[in-house]
Amino acid sequence: MENILKNDQETLMCSDEEARQRIQANVIHLFELAPGTDISRGKVKAHRPWLVKKYVRNCENDSIRDPETLDKTLDYLFNNILFLETNGNPMNYSLPRGKIVHTYEEIYDFLSDRLRAIAKDYKILGENTSDLYIKNHERMAKFYIMSSSRACYYEGFDIFLNDERCRDILSSLIEGYKERRKLNIHSENEAEFVAYKILIDMDKPIEVVTILKEISRDLLNREILQLAVNIFFAYWEDNYSAFFRLVKNSSYWISCACYKFFESVRVSAMEIMKIAFREIYLDEFIDALWFSSTEEACEFLNIKGIRIKWNENKAEVCMKGIGILQNSYKPKIAISNIENKRFIENCSL
Repeated sequence: MENILKNDQETLMCSDEEARQRIQANVIHLFELAPGTDISRGKVKAHRPWLVKKYVRNCENDSIRDPETLDKTLDYLFNNILFLETNGNPMNYSLPRGKIVHTYEEIYDFLSDRLRAIAKDYKILGENTSDLYIKNHERMAKFYIMSSSRACYYEGFDIFLNDERCRDILSSLIEGYKERRKLNIHSENEAEFVAYKILIDMDKPIEVVTILKEISRDLLNREILQLAVNIFFAYWEDNYSAFFRLVKNSSYWISCACYKFFESVRVSAMEIMKIAFREIYLDEFIDALWFSSTEEACEFLNIKGIRIKWNENKAEVCMKGIGILQNSYKPKIAISNIENKRFIENCSL
């Protein structure tokens, strides 16, 4: 294959030609500027070792990175940029104008684009059975799964676009698992990532049933897949108690994959609660629907137009007279229940 960019020097996360064109056109991301650049002063300079190939849908004479370069590029992105908001910025990346720390918003925008370019290079290379291919698609899938929770409260975050990109990566990954089975190559994490595919498509029962029909009984009997199936059934049976109990006791990654369904499950739960209860204590409400805090629960209730009253020094949610509830809540605060799991489990990519 022509135009393969090989990992034979230190700075080949993008081609020299792309670097030249982007520097000339000043299409340089914050994370590609010279260390410590103060963008408020106007003039900025690209740092060549930090330039990473940008996603372009169609490009003639595109330089495709070889698998080893793609692996090193992912290492760079995940080890140096992914956790910038909490690691103190040891590489001294430039800060957004007027900010003193990086946020996941700019981290997500940069990584999501560069991962699209990596996935595109892999497709063009046309090989999907190597250990490196599987490992790196698993890492990319986890980035999008993580982002469904970590990025959800940013104004410009598009959960549907994130899901689409996650779904594309998982589909490529599952196809790779199938090809490896034909070659009698074991894939250690296959059950785990099939479980994630079931969970992000939980609202698409036909697709989930199709996935379940195609996998082996041995795979289906794995604990993580059984957990995914149980969460799926709890979701469709409107069993909010089982849904949140299973998610609460699951891993960080399972919780992230389920997060986008929290509101619809909570809305269904309240339709059940308003028939069963006139009032419910706020602390019981928070526990039953697994809110991270009183603040998050009150924000949710306020948006839904539901009153809280005080009775003998205890807050009660007034269930009487609640009308039709809509799925319109978007949290404005971090999802600490899930993020706490990330720190406890020391999750990384």
